Order: sequence, then C-alpha cells, then structure tokens
Amino acid sequence: MSRSTSPPLSDDPSPRRDETLLLSDLTRLVALGLLEQREEPQGVVFALTPLGRHTPEFGP
Repeated sequence: MSRSTSPPLSDDPSPRRDETLLLSDLTRLVALGLLEQREEPQGVVFALTPLGRHTPEFGP
C-alpha cells in the first residue's frame, strides 16, 4: 500500500505574496473587532481596539 507523499499544509508554498496574506489576516482581525483600520498621513494604520487590548493573545 502506498502512502501519499504530499507535504503538510504548513510546508506548502503560498500561492500569493506574503503582503497579501498579511493584509488578509489584518482584514479578518478588523472584522472580528480586534483591530481598527485608520488612514494616517503616512498611510493605513492598524491599531488594537478595546476588545483587542483585552484579548490576552494581543494586548498587554
């Protein structure tokens, strides 16, 4: 019997660029209410919301 030799998902190369993946992750965190997105003179800024600050994985 032959076993599949496909690599684990974590070893697969990303089909998209890293920046696209990061933006996708940040957008999801905004949708969950953990981050807010603002326009600043230097560009787009992501900041923790009060909920994000009180979530142990993100806040102090």
